[in-house]
Amino acid sequence: MLVFPLLAVLLAGVPASYKAEKELPIVNRGIEEAALMLDQRHLQSELVLTPLPKVRKVRKVRINTKAKAANKKTGGFASSSSGPQSPLAKPLRIAGVVRIPPVLSTPLVDILRSHCLSIADAPSPDLSNVLLTLNRSDLRLPLKDPSVVSALDAILNGALGDLIEDVLTADAVLHELACLVSDPGSQRQVLHPDVGFTSELGIVTCFVALQDVSESMGPTVFMPGTHKAGFKELLEDEETRDELIKGRPSSLSLLNLGECAVFDGRILHAGTANVSLERRAMFYFSFRNPEFNPASGTSQGSLCRELRKEGVTLAEVRMKCKS
Repeated sequence: MLVFPLLAVLLAGVPASYKAEKELPIVNRGIEEAALMLDQRHLQSELVLTPLPKVRKVRKVRINTKAKAANKKTGGFASSSSGPQSPLAKPLRIAGVVRIPPVLSTPLVDILRSHCLSIADAPSPDLSNVLLTLNRSDLRLPLKDPSVVSALDAILNGALGDLIEDVLTADAVLHELACLVSDPGSQRQVLHPDVGFTSELGIVTCFVALQDVSESMGPTVFMPGTHKAGFKELLEDEETRDELIKGRPSSLSLLNLGECAVFDGRILHAGTANVSLERRAMFYFSFRNPEFNPASGTSQGSLCRELRKEGVTLAEVRMKCKS
């Protein structure tokens, strides 16, 4: 069982001032949810590491047109149908989140972290909207800096790229490319999904730790299995949300440097409070199924304007980073 003193949660409570007064109810609700989870510590564990499969050769995926037509009728999306599925696909579909071993080497992480933090400390960084802004920054990253290109090359031309191709197709569209920086004093978010519920997987997000993440640094907490139908409604109903939180197991993503948490955009999760004296920086990106409509309860995502306009696919990112 993980140990995290109640005092730390209370110390990360409501500060004197906020950039937006409307965030106050969210902060208070986050503290309530943290207390509810604290009462059920026996249900909380560390996100378990899943071994990385061998990398296979990149293959061109062709979507079966008959299957695509059938998916449109049922509201589902096309997925890769040629060749074997990544061994990571099944646990992702079952739990909605998978923790995998380092996808970046220590030298690559050090270079990327230095680059991202230099952007965070710049006078006018390209920031995206983020839930609770106090001491938390969401930095959009362009696909032109050598450190970002090298990182994506190592990740997407590896086993993780194979997984994304399998569950979303090689035509999956880059939806986010950013770095989330949680500074000391950042508050606990409320549980939330990143997308409105759909019957099929629409978005996959990958969080890569740019340092070891301890429990006091505000790791993301996930509720495995809540990417399935009905859980978003339970969370939004005041009569059922507390029972949901008290009764469901949760997992903290205590990632080591370079490790990655891969998750379904529908899963309930939240960034916890950073009560340490250290910055937590997470390089992240997400891809969406080309048939998934981001307008259906989904934000635009953290992506710079240039990349959004281009509509870059997984296959294109792989080729661009490899060349």
